Amino acid sequence: MEAEINPDTADTVAPELPRQGEGAGPVLPARENPFGLPVVGIGASAGGVSALQTFFEATPSDTGMAFVVVLHLSPDHVSHLPEVIQQITALPVVAVTEPVRAEADHIYVVIPGKHLEISDGILYPRDFVPTLGRRVAIDQFFRTLAEGYGPQVVCVVLSGTGEDGAIGLGMVKEMGGLTVAQEPEDAEYDAMPRAAIATGMVDYVLPAAGMAAQIAEYWEASRRMLVPSDAAPSPG
Repeated sequence: MEAEINPDTADTVAPELPRQGEGAGPVLPARENPFGLPVVGIGASAGGVSALQTFFEATPSDTGMAFVVVLHLSPDHVSHLPEVIQQITALPVVAVTEPVRAEADHIYVVIPGKHLEISDGILYPRDFVPTLGRRVAIDQFFRTLAEGYGPQVVCVVLSGTGEDGAIGLGMVKEMGGLTVAQEPEDAEYDAMPRAAIATGMVDYVLPAAGMAAQIAEYWEASRRMLVPSDAAPSPG
């Protein structure tokens, strides 16, 4: 199934970087987005199918989050990615062929020839416009996530060639979201994870198999920080 990925035209490999410690972590968000649903945006390119399978094999079916997958898919190829992911997860997998509202415990997957945007909790497939420059489908989606969801966002950069995702990841971080990159040694193609790490704005660098647990732990901790308004003692 890897053949459905259309690798980038040129690899861009960042210099060797020290691995970030898992314990460093981000500052937990102090507020929720207007829509209340945490969204995990996942970007990948070459080698991404294997990384996605590993990620979702370790993802529980009751996280309370929506997962959105953006890959570099050849526009003239029939993608079997939704079926491939569905084989290894109990979460419903939806190919985004028309506008759809994101729901908790669902996986949404881009289709060939389209890129995704999200606004007011609705995913929109937009026509893919080829350019002579670098690929930006992942950056574009991460940007709309950052603008619409702020600190209620997780963005994940998995295996791939090129640098797509690095700029959008920085936007997510600036808006208070959680940023995660695959360990370069764990990725089949390490250029995209290295480009993300090189921004200095990645909260966790992890193998694909360890990401879901860390993301779930992060959101559980953030929920515990939100103290109900009626928890304060009443005046005597």
